[in-house]
Amino acid sequence: MQTIQRKKFEKIEIRPQYITDYKKFSQHLIKKGKKYTVENIFKQGVLHWMKHLDSLEFEDVLKKAFVCVKPGVGLKTKRKGSKNIYIPYRLTTRRSEYLSSNWMLTSALSRNKRKLSEKIVEELVETSLKKSSSNKKYEEMFKLAEESLINVR
Repeated sequence: MQTIQRKKFEKIEIRPQYITDYKKFSQHLIKKGKKYTVENIFKQGVLHWMKHLDSLEFEDVLKKAFVCVKPGVGLKTKRKGSKNIYIPYRLTTRRSEYLSSNWMLTSALSRNKRKLSEKIVEELVETSLKKSSSNKKYEEMFKLAEESLINVR
């Protein structure tokens, strides 16, 4: 179990099944091997969470955020005459995890907050509530896949 210290005395425990989601999510933030700074950003986000958003469980929101945005279908473009045709295909779990975390990070970075930790926490909360732009990207991809199946048949 991984623990995060809150102030001096309190410790926040994150269950092991959610640590893998958090680590995969944080690996997409890492640039040039600065893992320590990314972990500090995430810890600051958790502390921001505890101060302002006590009503929601942290682990539940993490789980919901990753499940709500994970796509199961990808799209390949194929040129037919002057049209682009989208062909749906089944995504691997790695690719779907990458896409979901990438969508969440890009929408978090486009927010108008000062601290990155606050941006990430608010994005996780909104994706779990299905209100963020990463959810919109997921829905757009799903709609394109449905339309392309109708057009192919």
